[in-house]
Amino acid sequence: MYRKAGMRPVLAGIITLLTLVMPGPLHAASKVCSSLLTAPDYDLELPVIGPVRDQCGGTCWLSAGLTLVEHSVHAQSGQEISLSEDYLIAMELKHQALSLAVNGEGAAPLLQGRTFPHVEYLIREYGLVPKSEFSAPHADWTQVSEALRAATEPYLRKKRVSEADLLTLGKELDAALDSLLAPLPKSFRVAGRRYTPMTFGGSFIPRRSFKTLFLKEKNVPDPLELHHSLRDVLAQVKASLEGGKACYASIRWPEEWHSAEDGLLNLDPKLAASLRSSGLHAVAIVGAKVDARGTISALKIQNSWGNQRGDAGFYHISRKALEQVLQYVVIANGT
Repeated sequence: MYRKAGMRPVLAGIITLLTLVMPGPLHAASKVCSSLLTAPDYDLELPVIGPVRDQCGGTCWLSAGLTLVEHSVHAQSGQEISLSEDYLIAMELKHQALSLAVNGEGAAPLLQGRTFPHVEYLIREYGLVPKSEFSAPHADWTQVSEALRAATEPYLRKKRVSEADLLTLGKELDAALDSLLAPLPKSFRVAGRRYTPMTFGGSFIPRRSFKTLFLKEKNVPDPLELHHSLRDVLAQVKASLEGGKACYASIRWPEEWHSAEDGLLNLDPKLAASLRSSGLHAVAIVGAKVDARGTISALKIQNSWGNQRGDAGFYHISRKALEQVLQYVVIANGT
């Protein structure tokens, strides 16, 4: 389920937008940590399924989540299916409009501040479709959001929104999406089988499909032992990659990494405490270099800033850097 491969050609670029803004310590110049290989040659490397995504606004959580799901589908069925990010963005905006009608107030900021469990929720609630069945490359998502929220106005004036009201509103929102974007797929064929979005999503994403591994923090009590050491997390990441499955990772992304033109993410431990964080950023782990002891020494991550950033859309991070920035990892159950 994996293959050994060398490093991709280097493409220059400067990274632009991150999803969440978090305050950090004062800026300090970053120095290159010599322990990171200049050209990682990975022992475990997953195939690329579909193009490297170029996220819309703050949807790194969705891009990384779908990469994880795509590899889970591939591991289960052998099919390399690129999944539609646009479909789930549309469903997220529909979900926010329905929440507005029920609660009378907005949910999270537009497309921002979500995590992998919300990707799971969207798939269970609205299904999943291949990119070949739904794509909206030129969508103005702000305009779409405003149109969907406008459709909720009659319901905001009601004292109580009933289940029947929500069903009616849901159909009105679907009609608006059909008009603003493209007709939402009702059914489609994959490998000779016919699916609806719900049956397709349910075929590959059963309940309790994934688990989250939170990293232990220094000097922070963990009486229930709910957090894991980096060694344990990386051992499970290695097992996941060996099974052909990508992992979702939440990383505290330093501002200094915006200009990592070669995709090499270096971090001098002596300066780690003084680096300014750009916020939490979600990426997919798709490869690993393993040392002579069988432990991971570097990871290959698939980003969501297009293939003109970093190393053709991919980045390489050393274990030393992971010790400073990794927050948690999501892996498929059964790994």
